[in-house]
Amino acid sequence: MTGRIIKKWMSLLLAVTMLISMASLNVSASETDKTYKAYDASQHRKVITQNGTTDSEWSLCMTSTKRSPGTSTEATGEYSKNENATKDTYTRNSGKGDFQKIKRMLFYKLKHPELNYQVLQNEYYYQQDNKAKSYDTKYSQNPQLNKQKQDLRNFAEDSSHDDEINSKMEVFIYKAKNQLMQNLISAKLKELPPPPPSTPPTKVKFSKKALTENGEELKGATIRLTKEDGSLVEEWVTDGTVKEFELKDGKYTFTEISAPAKYQVATAITFEVKNGKAIVKGIEVTGNTIVMVDKLKELPPPPSTPPTKVKFSKKALTENGEELKGATIRLTKEDGGLVEEWVTDGTVKEFELKDGKYTFTEISAPAKYQVATAITFEVKNGKAIVKGIEVTGNTIVMVDKLKELPPPPPSTPPTKVKFSKKALTENGEELKGATIRLTKEDGSLVEEWVTDGTVKEFELKDGKYTFTEISAPAKYQVATAITFEVKNGKAIVKGIEVTGNTIVMVDKLKELPPPPSTPPTKVKFSKKALTENGEELKGATIRLTKEDGGLVEEWVTDGTVKEFELKDGKYTFTEISAPAKYQVATAITFEVKNGKAIVKGIEVTGNTIVMVDKLKELPPPPPSTPPTKVKFSKKALTENGEELKGATIRLTKEDGSLVEEWVTDGTVKEFELKDGKYTFTEISAPAKYQVATAITFEVKNGKAIVKGIEVTGNTIVMVDKLKELPPPNTNKTLPKTGEGTNISLYAWLMLTSGALLVLIGYRRRNHAK
Repeated sequence: MTGRIIKKWMSLLLAVTMLISMASLNVSASETDKTYKAYDASQHRKVITQNGTTDSEWSLCMTSTKRSPGTSTEATGEYSKNENATKDTYTRNSGKGDFQKIKRMLFYKLKHPELNYQVLQNEYYYQQDNKAKSYDTKYSQNPQLNKQKQDLRNFAEDSSHDDEINSKMEVFIYKAKNQLMQNLISAKLKELPPPPPSTPPTKVKFSKKALTENGEELKGATIRLTKEDGSLVEEWVTDGTVKEFELKDGKYTFTEISAPAKYQVATAITFEVKNGKAIVKGIEVTGNTIVMVDKLKELPPPPSTPPTKVKFSKKALTENGEELKGATIRLTKEDGGLVEEWVTDGTVKEFELKDGKYTFTEISAPAKYQVATAITFEVKNGKAIVKGIEVTGNTIVMVDKLKELPPPPPSTPPTKVKFSKKALTENGEELKGATIRLTKEDGSLVEEWVTDGTVKEFELKDGKYTFTEISAPAKYQVATAITFEVKNGKAIVKGIEVTGNTIVMVDKLKELPPPPSTPPTKVKFSKKALTENGEELKGATIRLTKEDGGLVEEWVTDGTVKEFELKDGKYTFTEISAPAKYQVATAITFEVKNGKAIVKGIEVTGNTIVMVDKLKELPPPPPSTPPTKVKFSKKALTENGEELKGATIRLTKEDGSLVEEWVTDGTVKEFELKDGKYTFTEISAPAKYQVATAITFEVKNGKAIVKGIEVTGNTIVMVDKLKELPPPNTNKTLPKTGEGTNISLYAWLMLTSGALLVLIGYRRRNHAK
């Protein structure tokens, strides 16, 4: 009896063990339901299925110390395949190195099939074994392979393609069933989903007409049809007929490049093709025919009187008043249009000019002469007229004066000036090792030297100079350049004569790095009202910034004191906007130092900085109209357009001050508002809805007005659209290898197995009886 019981329990244990083992095999087999073989065809380690179908054209050995597949198509060893391998799967299958860099190399091979296989395998080992020198092949006899290696290595270090690699490439691991064989790794590009079905193209007609009584179709206009991105669809010359093209949904522009003779070029027409319709400015076009109309050109005025011959003389203001050579002259119309431009050659110029106003301008004068003032004149009825007076012989004379030469300055003897380079220290010694440059006002070099601990002296003519330190000795900062003037035997800096004509440049010691910083200090910020009880205010927008303007925090006060931990330094506590009825307070600049908050040199009690808002001074009330009742409705853009709950709404005046703020509860809100401009803003929308655009309106004489139109019943309606839902997730995720088996599955299998064995035993006993 005892033996039978033991036998039953052994059978039960064996069955459970087999089922657990089978479950484990199923988890492993979930990686693939096929067995694969690999062989070293052309040194590419090609992988095939049992029936000889190619699964991967190439693969890489993952462990150099194990056996590689044989060279026969019969292959050596069998493999199971792990699809869509992750970093964890790679590591579990003896993969070493940075998995993302390995993926970049596989991706590079897919994009560059010409890449030499052995270069790829060696670089894989190089990356896998932490850049082992034994695999850093030089390819010194083959520059092409050496370039392939370097390009592949550079790509492995470049992370800019990671998003594309992670989304477009799938990694395979072939796990050898024989533990002495290599595991293999390969990859392929994912197949892109087919494009969505497109709507059929729409036939659209294009008509080019004249703005005349009969509005005939025009010939000879050059037309261009382009897409929204500017790419060309069609270009044609009109032949007096309507053109028709089939266009896909999208936006287009119908442009006239050149118009027929006698017509003006028309304005381009932008339109949209959508669901079989051509739409211009939101309106469907009749018969899908877009008509472009050309106006006739304005006719030129009738011919005027015959042109008048006018002469132009450029003379010198000298005794003989000779005609000058070398002056550049421009003759222009009243509208600035160019008539002629010439360089004088010592003769009088003559042009035939139509009636009108002109300007005779000297652009540049000959050497030694000044540019003369431009002469405006009129040609009328055969006469040239300047300042209302007819010019003799129709000859307009422009006279150039000689330039006034400045008197030569009386030359003074050069001045001896000394240059000293000292240290900003107690003894102020002369420094060695500073590179000094002395230049004139025009930048030309006077002297350059390296200081040797003595004062330098040079003789300088009157003029302006700059004394510049090019580089400073070690431990010293480069000093600011000194500009000075030498005049009448004196050296002058910033208008002050220098003692002993010695210009001293002082170098400061370089600043030592700052000591280690102290721990941050807790500082409190209080926003109070200047009232009897001085309560903490709500609704003020506060900004806390560093000395350099960098933002630390920004918040809206809620009636409590705020506290932040701040490092030593200078800060500014600024009120951006004040609550309704209060004035914006002056910003407070303070310093945090050694655990203290300091304002204007005084430590703040309890490190609490208090900013106080005064009540606004109310202007004397104008003779006002009584307030107007205005209703506010927040609806959904749905069939029933119900009032929405849960939207946060803010009503503000034109100056931004708050009137009301509320959360909608499904009812219409009503407020009494004085005449003025307001903004009705949705701060946040209910779930599933988009935030609507703010509505600006005006209350005037008992009416609510939006965009110049009185609102019916003084009720302003703001409508929320539903959010656009993301497309459903159609990705079918393959099971990951290495994930744990479901414990509840094991328990169910054990219970089922036990029940099965008990039933078998019971039936045997009955049969024995």
